[in-house]
Amino acid sequence: MVFAIDEINRNSNLLPNVTLGYSLYDNCVKPAVAFRAALSLVSSQEKQFILDKNCIGNPPVLGIVGDSTSSSSIAISTILGLYRVPMVSYFATCSCLSDRRRFPSFFRTIPSDDFQVRAMIKIVKHFGWTWAGLLISDDEYGRHVTRSFQYDLVQSGAGCLAYSEVLPLSNDPTELMKIVAMMKKSTARVVIVFAHESHMIHLMEEVVKQNVTGLQWMASEAWTAADVLQTPQFMPYLGGTLGIAIFRGEIPGLRSFLLRIRPENDHSSSYGSSMVGL
Repeated sequence: MVFAIDEINRNSNLLPNVTLGYSLYDNCVKPAVAFRAALSLVSSQEKQFILDKNCIGNPPVLGIVGDSTSSSSIAISTILGLYRVPMVSYFATCSCLSDRRRFPSFFRTIPSDDFQVRAMIKIVKHFGWTWAGLLISDDEYGRHVTRSFQYDLVQSGAGCLAYSEVLPLSNDPTELMKIVAMMKKSTARVVIVFAHESHMIHLMEEVVKQNVTGLQWMASEAWTAADVLQTPQFMPYLGGTLGIAIFRGEIPGLRSFLLRIRPENDHSSSYGSSMVGL
């Protein structure tokens, strides 16, 4: 985001006589923390900051970039919609956020779950997999996907679900043990998972523990390219996984920008102060 704002500010044709600024917040992967940060921004209650001699105080908030999760985006957008403050998410995919009546000021740069649900069903239909299991995360992302997937699966006539299980938000070992044991006993060899990589790590640890092999995994965009799952421990079980990935492009200048930043050496610069202090 810092790189994008810098590019905009350096191009006089985009916003002539206007300089964009930013303030960075860490939501700690907790909707409550993200909600408080967004509320303080739109109400101008956040602490004052100084980037340089000409940028002091609390400038008007024109928009918020984020949040990465659907649950946090739903909570934040509910309030931002009242103020008509635009919010642009780069990773919140819940189809519910497309409802303009509930979220009039929410936008995103990533497709909604409707598209990946259709893609998943097309893959299932292509390979003739008529008997599959479904695992979802215990949040807005998982719950909305479940309803959409089950409805579209029935409408397409592609197959049936042997089971539909919710991965515990707390990653409770006892619950995970029961879920994996059920997967092991099930005759369904295809497992479709709409969950975050944090859920998958704990799930796969239990899969390894119970040595559940011979499964064809199908991954949602949230964990399909997770590096933490591409390890010698998990690959014997996840090898051959089919997943939905978001199209990525090469951004000219971004790599050199990231390699050039040394905030620990220069806390007085605008980049250093913003990326470390806020």
